[in-house]
Amino acid sequence: LVKQENLADYPQLVEVLQPWGMQYVVDAGSNDGFSTWLFARALPNATVIAIEANLGNYLMTRLNTQSLSNVHTVHAALWRSSETLRVAGQRLGNVGINAVPMNIRARSSETVAGVEMQTLMEKACFPRVDFLKMDIEGGEMNVLADKPRWLRKVRFFWMEAHPNGGNSNMTDLSQVQHHRPLEPLLDTLLGAGLMVFTVPNQRHPARH
Repeated sequence: LVKQENLADYPQLVEVLQPWGMQYVVDAGSNDGFSTWLFARALPNATVIAIEANLGNYLMTRLNTQSLSNVHTVHAALWRSSETLRVAGQRLGNVGINAVPMNIRARSSETVAGVEMQTLMEKACFPRVDFLKMDIEGGEMNVLADKPRWLRKVRFFWMEAHPNGGNSNMTDLSQVQHHRPLEPLLDTLLGAGLMVFTVPNQRHPARH
């Protein structure tokens, strides 16, 4: 790998997923592609779609996964519509970059196409998503805002939550009582039949 992300909790997550017959995997917010590489190697029978909004990170994902035949990369931002978005934010190099509507001011002039999960699934011929990893720096609030029907087709869902659209460092869903912006998000996950597990200061798996 050309550049590794700090993803110490992923190997343990993969161990949980392996017995469940993973076939359809989506890595939304692939960053440099390390998570994609790990999922594709550990789940060899799965087709893995990696989505990354930032062009530099997307090219790193392609470079790091080019030897894996079960990986397909997409330069786009997971969103609730197909609108053109602005790429913004550089809090931690390229790690904190996210996609925002075009009317939001940002230092960067970079733009990217938004893609809906249902559209992505249809183009990839995914009847369901066995595992969805979502780390899109606040974009999850937009993607899940309308309680999308496709969410009921997700078996395992791992997400890093960013209250206030990614403008907070808090990523612990157990603190939801102090941050009301996360309450609709939890309602959406529970309404889709997902069990939600929270782990302080770590990423958060949710599954049926």
